[in-house]
Amino acid sequence: MERVMRKLLEEVVVKLMKQSFLGVMFFLLLLSHPVAHGFIFPGFPGFWNFGDSTTMIDGKYQNSFGSRGYKLFVPSQLSKNPGLLVVLHGCFLTGDQMASGTGLNLLGEANNFLVLYPEQTYGDNPWKCWNWFKPENHQRSGELSIIAEMTREIVKVRGVDSGKVFVTGISSGAATASNILACYSDVFAGGLLHSGLEYRAAQTEEEGHTAMKNGSTQDLDESAERAVQCSPPTSKLLRVIVIQGTKDPYVGTINADRTNEQMIKINGILWIKSGGLPTQVTTRSSRIEQNDRKFNAAVTETLFGKSVIVKKIMVEGMGHGWSGGNSTAPYMEPRGVNASQLLVDFLLL
Repeated sequence: MERVMRKLLEEVVVKLMKQSFLGVMFFLLLLSHPVAHGFIFPGFPGFWNFGDSTTMIDGKYQNSFGSRGYKLFVPSQLSKNPGLLVVLHGCFLTGDQMASGTGLNLLGEANNFLVLYPEQTYGDNPWKCWNWFKPENHQRSGELSIIAEMTREIVKVRGVDSGKVFVTGISSGAATASNILACYSDVFAGGLLHSGLEYRAAQTEEEGHTAMKNGSTQDLDESAERAVQCSPPTSKLLRVIVIQGTKDPYVGTINADRTNEQMIKINGILWIKSGGLPTQVTTRSSRIEQNDRKFNAAVTETLFGKSVIVKKIMVEGMGHGWSGGNSTAPYMEPRGVNASQLLVDFLLL
């Protein structure tokens, strides 16, 4: 079927190019987005081949801020007090593709946690990106509210351990996950932020494009204070992994540095409030070395007391894709370190 669909799309593109200037522009737009490469070029991930994403339940959640659909994976042998991982796709992507590419459903099956995939719509963003840059999504409203309340409902209905709820995402999904961790730390205990941006990195879409390339200009001390104020009072630290490829052409690596620093500052404020001392916050470095022409990674861990709370992983030579993902889905990079397993080991086990 994939070959048939690829051939049909090739014919459509050729006809468009022959008929109009807009057709040429359409083709150039396809070239500019890796997600579209899977339609046309056999060397890139196949858009139509989702692999084994395992069986998922379709659902929809609505509150006063709007509605979003979702996919939910439930392990076949669910034990008591399971965990829950919320996965936010990037632009153009779907929950099915994230499930297939990351392998998180298979890890959920093996480790007793559910996986929830909220779905953005083209009606709410023409590129199917999460609107992480909008001010309404920097507080307990908008898309953050929909995702968080959707999560609360799953926790209640499925008997999830409320202390084992985490969020992850890639690109716009990671930027939104940063916002969620800032404003809904009463729902989420931490997460993995893959190739994204910090909380409140931009206030408009135009600012967002600039921040993606060059980093936000906001003061990180101030934004960390805002993050702590956005959630209800707590002394609970947020456990976070920040991961990105050093050759990412879309999101500048300065964003990984800033997101990591902001998360350290947020936890630093909470640490002091809980009676901890600044001198008890330390860092250490290590490396993940891989064979078979795979990408290595530099790891920086920040410890609060004796516990690693924030971890930054820079995958050397990798572009914009889920590290260690399955190339049957777009924006996946199989040569990277296994981000999915790192997430599960750090957060859910």
